[in-house]
Amino acid sequence: DPELQKYPVFHVSEGGAETDNVGLQFLAIPKGATTLLPAGTEFADYANVHNYVSANGVLEDNQAWQAADPTLNSRWDGLFGEYGV
Repeated sequence: DPELQKYPVFHVSEGGAETDNVGLQFLAIPKGATTLLPAGTEFADYANVHNYVSANGVLEDNQAWQAADPTLNSRWDGLFGEYGV
């Protein structure tokens, strides 16, 4: 919609665990993704990982930083866990 183009769209929180693989693990579906929706389908402008700082009940220093770190693939389901490489 031309009137809404100026507003950013944020992706759904925790988009995994789809019943059907429509491609919600992507902001825009790439070629060769084998999803139900076609390559090029755009869902959002920005990722939204909605992390919880407690890391599944584990208490340690720097949890907020670790949960927000886009390179960490650990107890936090962050950018890597939701959107892959």
